[in-house]
Amino acid sequence: MYNLWSMKPLILFPTWARPFGLVLILTAIVFRATGWTDADWLGVLSGGDFYYLVLATGFFFVSTAREKLEDERIAYLRARAWQWAAFVFGLGFVLTCLFFTTDMVLLILPNRSGSFGSDATDIALELLNMQAVIFLALFVLRFQLYLYHDRRQSAKVEAA
Repeated sequence: MYNLWSMKPLILFPTWARPFGLVLILTAIVFRATGWTDADWLGVLSGGDFYYLVLATGFFFVSTAREKLEDERIAYLRARAWQWAAFVFGLGFVLTCLFFTTDMVLLILPNRSGSFGSDATDIALELLNMQAVIFLALFVLRFQLYLYHDRRQSAKVEAA
């Protein structure tokens, strides 16, 4: 008989993937800050696409790295953070789609010449590029917040 309450193994990277992902994230941020994202990379990727690719890969490694102690509680917190990130991202995505499809953006955001309108497609494409990064960043931030609260709670219980 199969035990439904046993912990199912998760497919996660080893713990070394977290520092590797953080290095990729910092590299992408440095590329963006120094303006290297404005150049074409071998004619295949534009600099902005390269930036999002490196940033999303870094967040992917950070989000799927195994904790030093991976138990049922950590798996529960990971699932809870994933669920929260999916909800917040989905809500934001729907609101963004409504914002851009109803032409509300033409009334609010000025274009490069200072008048309102016409650059909405550039902003929409930038947001589409950022989708994976935003979702993974939300997950990583919420999971770390859950871990922090869980460790504080367990320290309070042990102290009492």
